[in-house]
Amino acid sequence: MPPNNSDGEKQSVSSNKSASNVATLFLQKLYTNNKSALSEIILFGFDLECLKERQINDSQVQIQKNKPFHQLKSESQKKSRLQTLAYDIHSRIESTLDLHNFHNTKLDHVELNIDESPIKFQNLAAVMPEIEQEYKVEKHRQEITETVNDMISVYPVQINFLAPNGAYHSLKDILNVLISKLAYGNSSVLKIGDVVYIKLSRNGRQMGKHHNHVMFTACILNQHKAVLSPPSQHCIFLYTGIEQYESLQQAFNFLIKELLTLNMEGIIDLKNNHWPIEFWFGTD
Repeated sequence: MPPNNSDGEKQSVSSNKSASNVATLFLQKLYTNNKSALSEIILFGFDLECLKERQINDSQVQIQKNKPFHQLKSESQKKSRLQTLAYDIHSRIESTLDLHNFHNTKLDHVELNIDESPIKFQNLAAVMPEIEQEYKVEKHRQEITETVNDMISVYPVQINFLAPNGAYHSLKDILNVLISKLAYGNSSVLKIGDVVYIKLSRNGRQMGKHHNHVMFTACILNQHKAVLSPPSQHCIFLYTGIEQYESLQQAFNFLIKELLTLNMEGIIDLKNNHWPIEFWFGTD
């Protein structure tokens, strides 16, 4: 930096310490015994708008250079990336909630899907204490499972004299739950006195290289188009093995008595209403 002295000669100052030190020496050359401070940012023009824009662009390029999440191999790298994402989302959510005046609002559940890859909300819970913690959600899930098991029992069985390799539900227990929903729920499709049409199906699948499963399912045809959705297909029997006549016969032996009773007598629901039942059979 070449300041001019009183004789008009050009002089220079330099420093290997820092830009701040150059600015201080520059002032001392200009003004003797001057103890003022001069910003090196202003002196060297580091506050120019074009430099700020370049800095912003460089930071954006740096973010784009990060590997895609699905290419990260280390669990620690994935965890670090998710935590960074959580902090970023948290800051944006905070400002958005303030913008729309959502103060003192409890968020019970947050679920994100990016490129069809779900992000567990416990990563957000690390920076958002108002989100329900994972252990509480898991406890609630266990309570629901225990309640369902009390309503619809699971009975382990043996097929082909192997160790217990199958299980079945009581179709009557399943119907008691479904009829309560389909007859007395908000979107009821059954009316008192209607015949309940039940379709029974079975299907065998190979699971992995060495395991096969056979499943018996039941669905209520009164649901019309809704019966085509997977949640409307209810498993009543499942065992490991292939579709052989002997295995299928053993499986049906566990179900046949209840099926005959339902077909002949129908079912009386939890509100003491009688429902006739008619079975339909399907296969793949």
